[in-house]
Amino acid sequence: MNNGLKTFGKVLLGVLVIVVIIGGLLLLGKAQDKKAADVQTANDITAEDHVTGKADSAVTLLEYSDFQCPTCKSFSPIIDQLITDYGDRVRFVYRHFPIYSKHQNTENAGRAAEAADKQGKFFTYGTVLFANQDEWATLPDPADKFAEYAKNLGLNEDQFRSDYKNGVSKARVTRDYNLGVSAGVQGTPTFFLDKTGIGLPQSYAAFAKLIDAELAKTAAPATDTSAETK
Repeated sequence: MNNGLKTFGKVLLGVLVIVVIIGGLLLLGKAQDKKAADVQTANDITAEDHVTGKADSAVTLLEYSDFQCPTCKSFSPIIDQLITDYGDRVRFVYRHFPIYSKHQNTENAGRAAEAADKQGKFFTYGTVLFANQDEWATLPDPADKFAEYAKNLGLNEDQFRSDYKNGVSKARVTRDYNLGVSAGVQGTPTFFLDKTGIGLPQSYAAFAKLIDAELAKTAAPATDTSAETK
């Protein structure tokens, strides 16, 4: 009798272990599905985003970046060339992801780019920020230097300074940062191609290969499944 109880107990324990394992796997699967959904939602492109290309471009390349990040600076010419070469076939989206713990002027640079955006020069000004990164990165207060760049681009300096100071520009940088966190971004630059993370391609050719593959998908004709099988 005792042996029977012991056997029954072992079987019951085994069943419970299996149930717990299956339950854990189901919960893990749901958590992973939710995380994937959160990334997709966070990377939805809206009217607030900084975009080149057309809204109906076949492919979207989204970058989370930091104007004070040296690695982001090194990728800037590659992205500029991609924008030039692919034109309206690829929609490029820039989002701020300031690394506050490492870059003292990253938020200030983002605010400056937002101020330039008020006068239609976000991407042009961003290129200037990257090109002159070593000049402003460690300044105690880069406001005058940022205003100098704006003036050199023909922007209204007074308006620029006003927009740079107001809380709207700061809130815009924070908005992008929060979306990046929701998308699982941990460093810069981080790239998504049609909402799918693509790691850090190390060259123009590596980006082009991924983009061309995505463009090929959009150009592929749909398979006709209407024909009857005889």
